[in-house]
Amino acid sequence: MQLVDRRCRPCMGENERPLAEKDALDLLKELPGWRIENGRLLMNYEFGTFMEAVSFLNKIAVIAAEEEHTPDVCIEDYNKMRLSLYTYCCGGLTENDFILAAKMGKAYDSQKRWR
Repeated sequence: MQLVDRRCRPCMGENERPLAEKDALDLLKELPGWRIENGRLLMNYEFGTFMEAVSFLNKIAVIAAEEEHTPDVCIEDYNKMRLSLYTYCCGGLTENDFILAAKMGKAYDSQKRWR
């Protein structure tokens, strides 16, 4: 099953373990444009206007709430958005980060088509 079709699972707290580097790199292959830096899953998006960026932020906020897993988000220069994913409860990347990245990537591709 592709990442975009999976659901995030609840964090198990202290018992949660981050993915091994090889497993994270294997999952990264399903996420065009995403990269891993300093143990975080990162993506930069660019929009035509500030309102397009905010519209996308609202879309991914709904996705994050549904999945109960949230990204760190920064909007810079009015139209550039940086997304960062990391599972704080285990101090590393988990499958949930990759699932959420896939869902946000799909939302971006969908919004891009309607510009």
